[in-house]
Amino acid sequence: MKINMMIRVTLLLLLFGGRLFAQTSTSSELLQKGIYLQETVGDLDGAIKVYRQITQMARESRSNAAQAEYRLGLCLQKKGQQGEAVRTFQKLMKEYPEQTELIARIQQFLSHQNCMSFDLDKLRVAQIGGHWAILEGDRLLIDFDAQEIDARRALEVMTRYNADQWCSIGASRGLHYLLVGGRPPVGSIPGEDCRDFNASTAKVVNSGMWLIADGNHSLFGFDSNESASQALEVIKNYGFNQSCFVGRPHPKFSYLKKRVVSLQPRDAEPEGAALDLNLPVSRPGELKLLPVPWKDGEIQEYTKRRKNDSAAYKIWRSFQTSGPDRWLFEEHDEGLFDRLEFAPESMAPANLFEAVNTHAFRANYQPQEVDIIDSDGKNSAPIALKDPAFDAKEIPAILPRLPWAKDYKVRMPVFWSDSGRVVDYEFAVTGEENIKVPAGEFHCYSVEENDLTNRRFALETFWISTDPAHLLVRNDHGDWSDELAALPENNPEPSVYQEEQARVSFQLPAGWVVEKAPQRDQWVSLHLLDLHSSAFVTLHLAPGQGGYLTPQQMRSKMEKSVAPGKYVVIRPQSWQMRQMNGYAIVAWVEESNHSLPQYEAWVRTGTSEIYMFADADPLSFDDLVPKFEAIVDSMVLK
Repeated sequence: MKINMMIRVTLLLLLFGGRLFAQTSTSSELLQKGIYLQETVGDLDGAIKVYRQITQMARESRSNAAQAEYRLGLCLQKKGQQGEAVRTFQKLMKEYPEQTELIARIQQFLSHQNCMSFDLDKLRVAQIGGHWAILEGDRLLIDFDAQEIDARRALEVMTRYNADQWCSIGASRGLHYLLVGGRPPVGSIPGEDCRDFNASTAKVVNSGMWLIADGNHSLFGFDSNESASQALEVIKNYGFNQSCFVGRPHPKFSYLKKRVVSLQPRDAEPEGAALDLNLPVSRPGELKLLPVPWKDGEIQEYTKRRKNDSAAYKIWRSFQTSGPDRWLFEEHDEGLFDRLEFAPESMAPANLFEAVNTHAFRANYQPQEVDIIDSDGKNSAPIALKDPAFDAKEIPAILPRLPWAKDYKVRMPVFWSDSGRVVDYEFAVTGEENIKVPAGEFHCYSVEENDLTNRRFALETFWISTDPAHLLVRNDHGDWSDELAALPENNPEPSVYQEEQARVSFQLPAGWVVEKAPQRDQWVSLHLLDLHSSAFVTLHLAPGQGGYLTPQQMRSKMEKSVAPGKYVVIRPQSWQMRQMNGYAIVAWVEESNHSLPQYEAWVRTGTSEIYMFADADPLSFDDLVPKFEAIVDSMVLK
């Protein structure tokens, strides 16, 4: 009996003693743990869990609970959950009025963020008192003076990013940014005028006025050190790293974005997951490859969609031969164009051309190095390759050629030209399932991509059809999903595109596609995309907005509107004025230090008018101008 009693007592002590031991940490000890996770380790999710635990211990220490609430808000800000962060700060001010120092910090932060929420469906462009503006109902959001085109482009930007807040810090110049559900806009829109900056190296400086500067480049100007410092804190909290403009050199609308870098690991390896670090490396020429599954000239169309967001973007991929034993793989995403030439028998990359926003470069693969040539023609120092590697851009071309089967896995070295690094990736079959996408329903292998170099798990998931075509049906990466939109087709032939609503037709070159933008008011906007270059054209069609002007009168009006300065220059001898099919046409080329060269044209009749904006990367622009001109000259307005 005594032994049984001792066993029972021991079990009770273990049971309840364990619970008591788990609760011995005080709020002060937990607060130190949270600060360590937040500031030293950088584990925001772990810190958030600890801070939430402390907020439930206010009876022990209101001071610690308030401090935890404040730090919880900071962590949420850092994760981009700005709406939840603001609600956390507001809760602190309401429940802990005695914490005057923390409240002062919060009020200083909130007072500098002047944000206007709006209903995107109620926004419109209208003219008020001679000024064009974006309105929500009758409420003025943004004034564009006489620039109607800029107002409509700004509204298109807000619509494409599904924005719901317009914020600013400081006066006139200051900082202006859009938010999407309390988060920064992510992604890109064709024709954007954006430049990158590094928030981690940006500083507040005083050079006659207070500036945020990145190295020798001034980014934003302010009237006070306080506003500039607050703006820099906002930039870092939201993770902004791109500033964008509509209507330079004197933009009435600017906004910030967060450009996601591909190399950033998305998810840490979960507990219990096993990466096969002993899997042998398969380099170019060592992979077992299936026959080429594409036809020469094949086009694949995908939709790119952010999870829980209805907005979708197009991705176009094409395959074509480029000579004996050479293929070209091209991808045209919104704001990004890649062209990779490779050897089909080994998938060894030969050269890469990439154009993204205002930057373009070429990468030439040599046996033991990669030579990088920037758009200005300058050669960067060659990047040494210890062993041959695949290019990161050709993964969508490699995956359909692998012999997928149950438990199949392969390890490939992949070179990233933007960082100069080689990363070993494992691609492993995790199962089979039916996947439904816009192109139809497919039985697929589920393939997980794991980073063996940095020991990161499930960076991306691919679904590849089990039929002989091995179509890449779907690809999930972070918050985004790419889905096959239609079955593969042939390269588009030259055709005549007719826009019935605007009563306009024009000749579309071979390899070009057209998308109609969401319409607002009487304007019709079309986006023209060259699948085989970075060329992107926007047409704004305005039926009923014409009125007779001579080409000389049109040039005079545009010269006053463009107002060339140190940021924008009109190419000498680029002005063209002509009559075509009874229409007055004026065209010119604009160049800027911070944006792509742009071909612009204005076509006008007595009853309607068309504005055309066409851009491409600096290396390709001059060769594409004749195509832009041909589109203008082929226009027929009914």
